[in-house]
Amino acid sequence: MRKNEDKKNAGNKNAKSVLIGALVGFMMTVALFAIFAALITSGKISETLMPYLAVFSALIGAFIGSMTAVRRYKNKRMIVALEVGGVMFGVSLLTSVVAGGAAGAGSSLLVLAAVAAGSIAGGLLSLRKKTRRHA
Repeated sequence: MRKNEDKKNAGNKNAKSVLIGALVGFMMTVALFAIFAALITSGKISETLMPYLAVFSALIGAFIGSMTAVRRYKNKRMIVALEVGGVMFGVSLLTSVVAGGAAGAGSSLLVLAAVAAGSIAGGLLSLRKKTRRHA
């Protein structure tokens, strides 16, 4: 009976860790945006670099978010990492459409590539290799 209860709770724990990972990733992305905005307004960085900085922020945010989710839910680490990337890209795309669509198809593809690369890297680098049990 205990195994059935664990299987029922596994999906809930997976979803919770994906949402927490996506939230942490978005918080990291917003923090990087704030840092880059402060550097641009102070004149230390050119304003023409902003699209590249946005893609870099999405990459780092997805990386940190997927590492957080995989450390919370240790099973199926690549699936969890890609789910975090999918949630982050979906929310980013939805907010860009609702906000007026300033980002075109090219920048959406760049953000998708950055989020996918960040989530894959975070999934691969987040856990130690499994140790073998010797009999």
